[in-house]
Amino acid sequence: PYLFLKLTTRFGPFQYTNLFTELQNTERPLASNQLYPQKFAAMHHLSANIGKHVNVGLFEAEIFSRDRVDLNYLNPIIFLRYVESSRGSADNANIGLDVKVNFANHFLAYGQFMLDEFILKELVSGRGSWTNKFAAQAGIKYIDAFGVSNLDLQAEANLARPYTYSHEGGQTNYAHYNQPLAHPLGGNFVEGIGIAKYQLKQWSATGIFSVMKTGRDIAGRNYGGNVLLNYGTRVRSEGNFIGQGRQTLTTFADLRLSYMIKHNIFIDAGYLYRLQSSQYRPDTYTTNLASISLRWNIAHRNWAL
Repeated sequence: PYLFLKLTTRFGPFQYTNLFTELQNTERPLASNQLYPQKFAAMHHLSANIGKHVNVGLFEAEIFSRDRVDLNYLNPIIFLRYVESSRGSADNANIGLDVKVNFANHFLAYGQFMLDEFILKELVSGRGSWTNKFAAQAGIKYIDAFGVSNLDLQAEANLARPYTYSHEGGQTNYAHYNQPLAHPLGGNFVEGIGIAKYQLKQWSATGIFSVMKTGRDIAGRNYGGNVLLNYGTRVRSEGNFIGQGRQTLTTFADLRLSYMIKHNIFIDAGYLYRLQSSQYRPDTYTTNLASISLRWNIAHRNWAL
């Protein structure tokens, strides 16, 4: 959780959202009776409906460190701060686009692309420069699949290049309370996810299946997966690729069956299987977890990563 101010403006097919947040940098140990230093984020998202079935958006996120809120960052104009950052500011700026397309009455295709650095000659050179910091997502949902009411299927792929979301220090990395603000895996990963959901009266069943390839640090060397590390400590400037470092492959399946006793009161039975395979043998292990729980007016959360 964090303190935030959110402003949403709608005009015709356009929607413009401004999000201003106060974050915490908790990496450095502090002396007693000291507060963790603050950092702030200014985020903007402009989207537009194109006809009845297509939505396209542009977004920007700026992470900056100050002793107090800098009112200059409350400027609501999208990309203004990014332009300033690209001209030498010490702040961490990300830009990107997203798209959603509804088609054939039962399908939703969606995707996002985010740039953390943009040096065109390095991006097209093919040398694997560390500055090629970007992340992408693509997915599709199938509602009432195969003509079966309340059967929903989803497939999704995510990736992030090494050193994506990291910056020169904890004051400006894309994290809050030592947790990445984007994907839980941070950077230097690729994953595929499949989700199936079915509901029949008070009964519902959910299955989540995922395969993830990550590159973990070796002997304290920064291979680009930990967004909390200064990108100045990178192992190399060229020849970087997703999965570099200690390659780790993780497979998991999360199955859950729920029954609604009364409105918003659920009994859940779940089973989680997780297999982690690593080039480093002690990091290879299997987890099996069965659970029974009672929920009242709260959504189930998946923590399988």
